Amino acid sequence: MAKVPDELQTQKPKITIHVNPEHKLASDKNIGTTSAKPIRTIQKGVNLAKSFIKKNLSVKLLVYPGLYREHIQIVFKKFSTNALLTVEAKEPGKTIVRGSDVFKEWQKSKGSDVYVHSWLQQWGETPFPKRWPKRLDRDPLLKRREMVFVNGKPLRQVHSSQGLDRGTFFVSENERKISIVPHIGQLLSTSLVEVAVRPKLLSVRGKTNIIVRGFVFEHASSPLQNGAVSFLKVRNLLLEDCVFRWNNWAGYQLHQVENVTGRRNKGIYNGGAGIVGSNIKELLSEDEVTSYNNWRGAQAGFYFWAVGGAKYLHVHNAVFRRQQSMNNHAAGFWLDTDNENIILENNTWCGNFKEGLVIEASQGPILISHSKIYQNEWTGIHISGSKNSTLTGNQIYNNTGAQIKIEGSKLRKGKNWETRTSFTVKGGNWKFENNIIRSENLLLNADSQHFIATLKSTKNHWHSLNESGWFRVQKKVLDLNDWRNQFNSDERLSLTDQSSFAKDCQYAQN
Repeated sequence: MAKVPDELQTQKPKITIHVNPEHKLASDKNIGTTSAKPIRTIQKGVNLAKSFIKKNLSVKLLVYPGLYREHIQIVFKKFSTNALLTVEAKEPGKTIVRGSDVFKEWQKSKGSDVYVHSWLQQWGETPFPKRWPKRLDRDPLLKRREMVFVNGKPLRQVHSSQGLDRGTFFVSENERKISIVPHIGQLLSTSLVEVAVRPKLLSVRGKTNIIVRGFVFEHASSPLQNGAVSFLKVRNLLLEDCVFRWNNWAGYQLHQVENVTGRRNKGIYNGGAGIVGSNIKELLSEDEVTSYNNWRGAQAGFYFWAVGGAKYLHVHNAVFRRQQSMNNHAAGFWLDTDNENIILENNTWCGNFKEGLVIEASQGPILISHSKIYQNEWTGIHISGSKNSTLTGNQIYNNTGAQIKIEGSKLRKGKNWETRTSFTVKGGNWKFENNIIRSENLLLNADSQHFIATLKSTKNHWHSLNESGWFRVQKKVLDLNDWRNQFNSDERLSLTDQSSFAKDCQYAQN
């Protein structure tokens, strides 16, 4: 099962390149191999590092605290060298790569609180993806990507100049201007106004053996379906202690990658998902946080389909351990299509606007163990067209809808991304064991008799205050006695001990 590749633990850097723009002798004309004569930009450091990497020399790019307004591109011919490249912040959390620039010389409109600046970008609306249902294309704000921050606090984009109010902004491409109204208490004459202009902050492609550690990535004007940071066709990646926040769409993306480890990363306050991954082989995720995401989608009434705290597709052989997805304007954690050999353990998914956890169109096996799924606004766990999986030792409680929702009556089609063979999935062959499921409402709602007929449910503890029934299978409502006629080792939950049930993860709209 997934682990940190040996090459990332055994290789030591032969050369260290220093990036420190605050140093009085910093210059991109330096070689940067001593701290006394560092270089100024991260991209220049990458270019120098590549020259050593091509000679098969391992390099550490040590980046000093500071603010870097640049797009870093690390591009190699696919898997051309095994020499390790480490890109590391000298002090984690204090090295910030930012996609915005400072805008000065705002002009105040007469008789109003509106300030105006010239706007040269002509981004328009990002084309709506052809494969997405047209019914989801409800609001043009979903396809915009402009962002404005005043003293680090975001303004909310509006549809027209008539909608301008405190804490908002509007872009008129026809008039080539951007108009803002600061929040109450913000004086523009003494405020820092930053406007997102760079759609990408870090792009890595074709590298074997790379470590990225300790950075903050923010303010990327990434369009729909894009991320501030992306890893494409990368093998043996360690990404740790990074923060991806306040980007227009995804925080970071993984695609066509192998042997990836993510540790202690935070994807928070992004306009779409915190993390997106697809076509992944061997993944270890530990202590990652994806919370408060999909604010852009929420503005446009877009809460599902392609967004969540974290959303993964086509993942083979992965462990997600101690992952937290809280208070997202979408589902918390979503495994969608062609996922097999997955372990989800000791995770927390709570306070999300949609489901806490979604398992969809996946052949399995998937093991979900010792996790807490609670106080989500729609459903605790949503199982849709997935099979051969186990739910064990979890606490599932106080979700607004059914604690477990099952859709398994229809065949789901998919394609194995590695073998390219097609498959069909009919939801079933699950095990529920040693779980605690508690709610004032419905505990389980299943549209498939086949799912229930193939379910092995043992030693679970159920409790609901819903007098009209605890379980619904198709349209038939069951109480605990009905349920125990088939699963006789399941029991009623004793409510004498409430200490292990957390109560502080209610979904917050703002």
